[in-house]
Amino acid sequence: MLFKRSKNKFLDYVKNEIELIDIGSINILIDQLHMQYNTDRFVKYKSLHKGPIDTVLDVKASPHYRLLDAYEKEGDKIWPSIRTTAYYKMLRLYGKSKKRAIKRVEKFIKVYESIKISGFNGGVIVVDKPIVANPYNSGYEIYEGHHRVACCIALGMETLPVTLVRVVAKNQKEYYGSETKLAMNE
Repeated sequence: MLFKRSKNKFLDYVKNEIELIDIGSINILIDQLHMQYNTDRFVKYKSLHKGPIDTVLDVKASPHYRLLDAYEKEGDKIWPSIRTTAYYKMLRLYGKSKKRAIKRVEKFIKVYESIKISGFNGGVIVVDKPIVANPYNSGYEIYEGHHRVACCIALGMETLPVTLVRVVAKNQKEYYGSETKLAMNE
């Protein structure tokens, strides 16, 4: 199940108006992957960005990666200042309570440590082009697995096995009838 619940118009659009057609599994250069352009959250996301605006959707510029980079440098010494990280601030901007944001940070660090110890075991879904056209990315967009991709980059991986999908408007799905549709909230 790709959707548990919808909290914004962008996710409602994704859930109700499009389908994802499975193109297949590929190994991809991690540098070719970009964060998702969510129209409802982009202004908040962009406010946390450090660097040239054309890199705003680069994973290495994301609050996700920046948290892991700081954690790798500081270890557990990061916890007293965790509320100053862009990742924590992003969660708060997206409406998470202080307590819930800290729990999400803890969970993310656990995912990172798990991948560091046990290795990456997949589960990343990538769209062949952005769901919403935007000036910051015209290539591959991470649909599911932002945290795992950030973990893999922080751990020095250069390529990643992903499931590649294509976005198709539901009213055009008969064109792709012979291809496999990924389960969406069914």
